[in-house]
Amino acid sequence: MLFNRHKNAFSLPEALITLLIIGVVAGILLPFLRENYEKQRLAPALKGAYSVLKRGMEVSQVINEATETWNFNLNANDFYEEYVKSYYVEANRFTIADIKNRVTYYNMDGTLANEPAVSNDDSVVIELVDGAHIFISEEMNPKYKTVAIDINGLRRPNIIGKDLFIFAMQGRYGLTPYGYAVSGETPFGMIYDQDILMNSEPYGCAHSGVYCSAYIMSNNWNMTKNYPR
Repeated sequence: MLFNRHKNAFSLPEALITLLIIGVVAGILLPFLRENYEKQRLAPALKGAYSVLKRGMEVSQVINEATETWNFNLNANDFYEEYVKSYYVEANRFTIADIKNRVTYYNMDGTLANEPAVSNDDSVVIELVDGAHIFISEEMNPKYKTVAIDINGLRRPNIIGKDLFIFAMQGRYGLTPYGYAVSGETPFGMIYDQDILMNSEPYGCAHSGVYCSAYIMSNNWNMTKNYPR
């Protein structure tokens, strides 16, 4: 009795169709897998950078007294010299003017970032040994000093809410994300709910991205499923 040895084999058209289907499915799934990987990578990296920044502030307070006594009205360089320089292990220091031809910072919605910490030429940038950048705003305010953390350094995407996050050093509340205790006048964590942190204009996470740090922190250092892509 003769048997057809090839009866279970794929024909060439069938094999091509199968490969085409696999390619389409992979094309659909890969962006989501990549996005999920980035979320899982960035949130812990932000938490680590925040911890480094906060510890430096705590050490600085041992020498310079509590943050309530700090002069937040200093310009970026003077604030750096007075309260920051000796309390972080830095690999390099420069200003926004030094790197403006190498990198451009954007808001979450794709518009150019105009936060003074990342747009003012005189804002100070500290490069840590792990490559992360800490920005000290040139903007002067008697109640707080705006700072930013870029966990990727000069590498892309350089987008607020993606790898760049905005915080404030405040006299009464220490290091807080924008979206909590604005201007040091309201108790930490008592202003915004999740919807406002995400959708309010112009600072919501889905818009400029300024409140993204508060959103992530208030979600136990997680980028939730509705976090902007």
